[in-house]
Amino acid sequence: MFRVLYFIFLLSISLNISFANSSRSDLLRCLAKEEQLLHKKKILDTRYNLNQQFITKISEIGDIILKPEYYKEVCLGNHQYPSLKLLKLLVLHGSSIYSMDLKNDDTSVKTLRINSMKEMDDTIIHLFIEYLSALRLRSKDAKCLENNIPYYKEVIIDIKFLEEEMSVRNIFKDTKKITAIFNSLDNFDKIVKKCDQELAERLKNSKYKRNSEINP
Repeated sequence: MFRVLYFIFLLSISLNISFANSSRSDLLRCLAKEEQLLHKKKILDTRYNLNQQFITKISEIGDIILKPEYYKEVCLGNHQYPSLKLLKLLVLHGSSIYSMDLKNDDTSVKTLRINSMKEMDDTIIHLFIEYLSALRLRSKDAKCLENNIPYYKEVIIDIKFLEEEMSVRNIFKDTKKITAIFNSLDNFDKIVKKCDQELAERLKNSKYKRNSEINP
């Protein structure tokens, strides 16, 4: 009887470990699939950089397991860029999107998983700041981006003034602003195209006006 119970105990541990590794592997496979799509479409901008940073970070620290509903939203949702969706969920909901059922883990495994999740939380601050700052480089008219992405300029200014990590975290608490920014990023390519076209039109009109003044 003891041997049977012991075998069941070992089997349960094995299944838990297998499930954890599978979940993490599923997330990495999801991000790897996105990487392939970005390469295929020759998209090597902020979206590609974000994807690479997530792949590297998750590979390094491991044991980042999403709750099923969040995994579905990131990897199976109706959107093109899982990395951007993952960033949005982590910024808005933090560690609540992780699967944190630790009751069956031994002390060492529990400590490792908690530390992994904390490290990812700390990373998100920097990823978010870098991503927002780099968006300016994707358009020839940064001011136009600020006008077409709600709260973008305001959040950038707040970040510059709140340099300490704990202070920057307070920005994440204003979910209205953060959600509005991410919702706009879903149409970011259209915003960039609109801004670049408007800039080209202004430059064209300005050149025409100067030529008219020189040659009345």
